[in-house]
Amino acid sequence: MYSALHDLSGKFIRGDTAFTQNKLELGLQKGDWEFALLERYDYYLKFNPDTAELIQRDKNNLPLDRERKYELDISANHLHARGIKAAYYFRPAESFTLKLSGNLLYGSALLEGNIKGLLSTHNDDSFLLQATIDYDYSDDVLLNRQVDDPSGIGVSFDVAFDWELSEKMVLNARFDDLVNRIFWRNAPYTLADGTSATTHFDENGLLVVHPSLSGVEAERKHLQRLPVHTTLTGYYKMGPGVSLIVSAKRLMAATLPAIGYQLKLKDKSFFSLQYGLKNQALGLTYERENLSINLVSNALSFKDANTIGLSLFYQLALH
Repeated sequence: MYSALHDLSGKFIRGDTAFTQNKLELGLQKGDWEFALLERYDYYLKFNPDTAELIQRDKNNLPLDRERKYELDISANHLHARGIKAAYYFRPAESFTLKLSGNLLYGSALLEGNIKGLLSTHNDDSFLLQATIDYDYSDDVLLNRQVDDPSGIGVSFDVAFDWELSEKMVLNARFDDLVNRIFWRNAPYTLADGTSATTHFDENGLLVVHPSLSGVEAERKHLQRLPVHTTLTGYYKMGPGVSLIVSAKRLMAATLPAIGYQLKLKDKSFFSLQYGLKNQALGLTYERENLSINLVSNALSFKDANTIGLSLFYQLALH
């Protein structure tokens, strides 16, 4: 995680996805209605191992392997938006609660597209680079093109439910961004082919890239879609004040299962401990009637962690 946030400088860990989701909400609830102002910052990356290694070597000034073919394939999807949220709780049965949420979003930052190509290196310092760039943006991070800020407006809908299956079993589910669309009417974009005409190795064996590009730089209408984030959590009451927790999160074709325990404390608050079976992340949660704190990490040091999560919820009763 530290490497991703600092231009991939640092220890290289292979993978094919990286993402961050950040949301701030300030709202009120009256009866079964809930309203809130929100701000969100989402960034999703999907890449193959060769691309991750190339970027990491470039950021750390490390030479490339010779006599090797690197396949370039990276896709990005980024949104920064503010908006308003309205939600309603349906209670068709005492054991079942359904929450439907609608979000009106005003986008201020956009990046969506991909780079695909091939880089071949040889022992005699010759090489071949061919790549295709196709992406929409509010800030041209590749070619530093000066552009006007685009305007985006869209909607997203979330679904969540709590279902008490029996006296011992409870199932919670969340489907964030289950349906979503963000419309950009004047999004700057670049569609271009790049070649290795002005690319060479320096005396230290490092790749110096000044690509020759041919293509189109203009503006167009763009429809952006965000991936659905699914969270399923099951609770099984094992005894007085002790429950087994089994959960799974799914985003960008990545599934993160976890298992743990929940303890009911004497003050009627809850403490939970979970362990991620795939990412080896430890999750700690403290909950009470008007407060919830959750912390997730797979390492004690921020520089060594590739999974980090923090959430805080506080509700103040107004009389």
